Amino acid sequence: MPAITTCLLLAPVWAGLAVGTDASAAAPTAVAEVTTMDGRELRGRLVSLDASGAAFATSAGRQSVGVRDLWRIRLGTHPDLSGRHGVKMVSLVGGGMLSGQGLSVEGRKLTLRTGLLGQVRLDLSLVGAIYLCGGRDRPAGLRRRTEQLKLPGGARDWLIAEDEKGRWHPVAGVLKSIADGSVTFRFAEQDRFIDLGSVRVIRLARVDHAADRAKGFVVARDGSIVPFESVRLEGSRLRFESAGISPFGLDLADAAELRFRWPRFVYLSDLQPLRVEQAGMFEVVFPYRRDASSAGGPIRLGGVAYAKGLGLHSRCALTYELDGRYRTFAALAGIDAAGDGRGNAVLKVLGDGKELVRPIHLVGGSAPVPVRCPLGGVKRLTVLVDFGPDGTDVGDHVSLAEARLVRP
Repeated sequence: MPAITTCLLLAPVWAGLAVGTDASAAAPTAVAEVTTMDGRELRGRLVSLDASGAAFATSAGRQSVGVRDLWRIRLGTHPDLSGRHGVKMVSLVGGGMLSGQGLSVEGRKLTLRTGLLGQVRLDLSLVGAIYLCGGRDRPAGLRRRTEQLKLPGGARDWLIAEDEKGRWHPVAGVLKSIADGSVTFRFAEQDRFIDLGSVRVIRLARVDHAADRAKGFVVARDGSIVPFESVRLEGSRLRFESAGISPFGLDLADAAELRFRWPRFVYLSDLQPLRVEQAGMFEVVFPYRRDASSAGGPIRLGGVAYAKGLGLHSRCALTYELDGRYRTFAALAGIDAAGDGRGNAVLKVLGDGKELVRPIHLVGGSAPVPVRCPLGGVKRLTVLVDFGPDGTDVGDHVSLAEARLVRP
């Protein structure tokens, strides 16, 4: 087995915060849990943030992280808007979402009055779908039902109305406006006026848009998720700018997360494995899944949902061709909530057949474990989930949240 310096299994630095005495100390402070692009972690009070990077007051003194090395700054918790009943939710291309009142569309601009971000105005090209839930509906349910319709894509919008018997009626056309409780939707070469109360979903055509230039997402404590291209901290307030969205701000106390996405990484779930080996007990096999738990639901570790990652089940080995192009492998590993508190498995990470990290014992109900492995020169990476000391695969739903390969 290689020396421990070959690969680091990091425990978060949670304890002993220092109280800063710099000029910003008079402003409201926020304790941040920080993860870097390559998986390093620290905890401290956010002191500054701009285009060059971020500074934190930690127990070891002031520490700075270059902006292109940031992965996440976690400041608090937030709900999942897609799971709330009876809300109006705007789903943004690339994973953002907004909920609020006063929804309107005019001149290819959407305006929404939100609780924490105030009034947000954005180009309609940034919108993937609008979910208009009734009292019993949730956006997640409307999204699943829409996907089941398998509506064709292309340059057309889709409006889905619901009749008094709960039947859905999808119509292809062009969304013209939303105002005064009415939707103007053009189809069959004519503008039609439809009562907003009968509309459940408006799915927008996918076009070229500025969301592809987003450098990250801000998550507010109310669950809103908005892309940004630049962010800076001014006193106790975060200021954001992004093409296609009017400049907006958020009090630091109302921010839950800042997620950064620089083009130095690739998600493992976006790659096709070179080889897949799977074998369950009693000939029952849970196939590995991309961006989902091995049980099929969202990845959930430590009470947090993750959109990207791998879902594996004992026994499963995935091998990827790297050709020495990457510097680091990083992920958050644990028994997924799908295991319902059960699960006893061992995670191994191998480079060219050699262990890069000491086997990690994962147990249901335990906190997830950050994993960080140097990959210098590694041509093939293997991620292996094996049976644990209990010798069974009961509840062995292992998830690798945000598993990623980082370039130099």
